[in-house]
Amino acid sequence: MPAHTPKLSYWTVQPNRWTFEAPKISDWVESRLTGRVLNMCAGPTELDHDGEVLRNDLNLSIDADTHVAACALVDEYAENSFDVLVYDPAFSDNQAEETYNISDSKIDLGEIHETIDALLKPGGILIHFGFGSSVMPATYQYEPQEIALWNNLGGQYDWLSCVTRKPTSGTAPVPEPSPIAGEVPTVTAHSDVYPNAMLGAATRSTAATSGGNNDTAISFDYYRFPAGTELRPIVDAHLDAEVTGRTLDLCHTQRSLTNTADHHRNALTSHLSADSHHAPQRLSNEFADTVFDTVVMDPEPSAFQRHTSYYGRDKVEATVLKLEAHPLLRSGANIIQVAHTATCMRSELNYTRTNIAVFSTPSENKDIIVTTDRKDTDSSADALTRIPEDATVPDEISTAPIRHVCVKCGEGYYHDPVWYVDCVKCGAHSENYCVNEDGSIRHEPHQHRLDALAEQHADCASTDSVLSEPPVPFDDSDSTDTAQTDLFQIAEANS
Repeated sequence: MPAHTPKLSYWTVQPNRWTFEAPKISDWVESRLTGRVLNMCAGPTELDHDGEVLRNDLNLSIDADTHVAACALVDEYAENSFDVLVYDPAFSDNQAEETYNISDSKIDLGEIHETIDALLKPGGILIHFGFGSSVMPATYQYEPQEIALWNNLGGQYDWLSCVTRKPTSGTAPVPEPSPIAGEVPTVTAHSDVYPNAMLGAATRSTAATSGGNNDTAISFDYYRFPAGTELRPIVDAHLDAEVTGRTLDLCHTQRSLTNTADHHRNALTSHLSADSHHAPQRLSNEFADTVFDTVVMDPEPSAFQRHTSYYGRDKVEATVLKLEAHPLLRSGANIIQVAHTATCMRSELNYTRTNIAVFSTPSENKDIIVTTDRKDTDSSADALTRIPEDATVPDEISTAPIRHVCVKCGEGYYHDPVWYVDCVKCGAHSENYCVNEDGSIRHEPHQHRLDALAEQHADCASTDSVLSEPPVPFDDSDSTDTAQTDLFQIAEANS
C-alpha cells in the first residue's frame, strides 16, 4: 500500500460535452496546476493558470498548439519537461465518435503510460479524468494524491478524476502485484465528505454552489485492487456486510447474501435462479408497502440507459426500479445501488445519502460505485392531525357531469381522480388536497399519491403487465380546473 493515502471528495455536476466548461471541474483542475502544464486532450476550453499551458487536441478546428494523438506527444516535446499533465480522453469509442467527431479513437494504453511517464518531470503530477480511477500501472510506482467522484445527476455514468504524483527519483519498474484469494487492495482511503465541500471561492457561474444532502456527511470509501482482480465477488461481499433486516435483492447476477436470514431475491433477468422474476414495473404490486429494511438495486448497466414504458410514459428502466422500490421501504430503511453512477434516489422523495464505496482495478475501464441512500422518516403521522382544504364537490354542482374516466375500468370522477385516494406522504385523506410540511395547502399532489392512484388502477393494465397508457387520462393543459391543470403540468415535466 502506498505511503500516501489519497484525499477523497464528492461533487455534483451537470456538465456538457466539454469537461472543463463545468465551473466546478475547471476550478478543481486550475487550483492544482503548477509550473509548466500540458493539456493532452484540451477541447475548446482554456484553463486559467499563471504559468505556461500548452494545448493538444486531435480536432483541427480547435485552437491548440499541436493536433496529434496523445501517444505521439512524446515526439513533440522533450522528456521530463512538464510539471503537470492533464489527461481527459474520450471515455469510450462511442463518445469519441458522436461527441468529439473522432472516428479512430483506439488507444494503446501501454503507449499512453509510456508517454505520460516520459513527459512528466520527477515529482510532477498527472490529473486524469475517466469512468475509472486506476490510471498508471503499479509498475510505475506513481502515488495517488486525490480522487474525486463527479456525480453527473442523470443517466450518464459518473466521472472520476485522480491526481497522481510521479516518483521524485524517476521510475524504476517493479512487478505488478498479482491478485490473490481474499483480495487485498493496493490503495484504500476513507473520508466523511460533504458534496462540493472544497469548492473554490472563484467560479465562473452562480450555479457552482456547495452543500446538499441535507447537510449530512457521506461516508466515502475507496478501494483499488491489482490488475486482473474480479471486482464482482468483492462487491458482493461488501453488500453482504451492508444489508440488514428483511432484504429485497433486485439482481442481475447470481449471488447469495448470507448476512440476513430474511432475504428475497428478485432476478431482473430470466436465466437466473431466484425467488421471483417480477418485472420492474410490477414490484410495488407484488410486495406490500414498507416491509423491507434494505433493498439492493443491482440491475444490468444498460438499465441506466434503456427505456421502458411506465404508465404510458417513456422512463429509464433504472428510474422505474427506484420508483417501484420506494414504497416498499420502511422509514429509516436503506436502498443500496450497484452501478457506475452514484445517482440514486430522487431528493424530493426525502432520502439522505449515507455511504459511497468505489471499487477500482486497472483491468476494468469503469469503477463500480456502491451508493447507500436512507429513506428518512416521512411526515405522514403528523399530517394526519392537519385539516387540509376540502376538495369535495359542493352540493350545488354534485350533479355536474363526470369529467375524468378511466379508459379501462370506466370509473369516473369530477375532480382529477388523484384527489380521491389517500396520500401516504402527507396524510391527506380522500377528497382533500395535499399539505406541505408547514401545514399549508398544496394544490399539487405528492408523487406518493400519484403512485397510489396508479396502484388502485393496476388491474386496468394490459395483459403484458405493463401499462400501455396512463390509468387515468389527463385533460388538455388549458383546463379550467386548477388541480387538473397542475397535475397535467407535473405529468409533462416528469415525462
